[in-house]
Amino acid sequence: MLVPGASGGKKHTLRVSFLLVEILTLLVFGAIVAIVCYVIYTSMTVSTLRDICAQQSAQINQMKEENDTLAQEAARLQAEKDQVSLTLSQKLSAEDARAEEEAQARVPVGVPVSGTASMTNTLDDPDNPAIPGEEGTETPATGNPIVVFRSEKGSLITATGNGTVESVAADTKFGGCIRIDHGNGYVSVYRNAGTSLVREGQAVQAGDVLFVVGEDNLTLGYQIQQDGSYIDVEDVIEING
Repeated sequence: MLVPGASGGKKHTLRVSFLLVEILTLLVFGAIVAIVCYVIYTSMTVSTLRDICAQQSAQINQMKEENDTLAQEAARLQAEKDQVSLTLSQKLSAEDARAEEEAQARVPVGVPVSGTASMTNTLDDPDNPAIPGEEGTETPATGNPIVVFRSEKGSLITATGNGTVESVAADTKFGGCIRIDHGNGYVSVYRNAGTSLVREGQAVQAGDVLFVVGEDNLTLGYQIQQDGSYIDVEDVIEING
């Protein structure tokens, strides 16, 4: 390569080695290739990242939709749970009320005679053959509490509470005896000379007829036992009027 001299108009000759030219050429080409590859790699990376971002954005949107669906389902299930809980609570309350009503119905609080009847609260001496409370009989000093009803012909002797007929037997003093077990420690005892209308083992409800009062069975001896002991009838029965 010739380059004009700086002075005197002389020419200088610069000799460049062919090997050096090849090396420089290769370096320049390598640099160009590297730049092209970097540009291509960068473009591919950017494209890949864009695809990844798009996929992630789609996944996020899908997850949001699924989350909204799950939230709606959870709200529906909670509403169903609340409804079931309310229904169960109402059912339990109704069952408790029925159980309480049934328990109350098993307490012998009723009056065992329909219609008009006289009532004498006295004691029954098991060793005295006379019916307590009748005219001409003295009130015994000892014995089991008893209420003696004297009713009119056509009156009904009825169960005073729900229960099961424990026994139907003869009674040396009154003629016959029906015992009803109420299943709660109470047993009601109906002593009358009439014909029993119930049988042993029969389930009865309060108000069911046990005897029909006629000319020969106007007197009823009524007693209540609690846990095996006779108690004052007037402490239990509810008398209206």
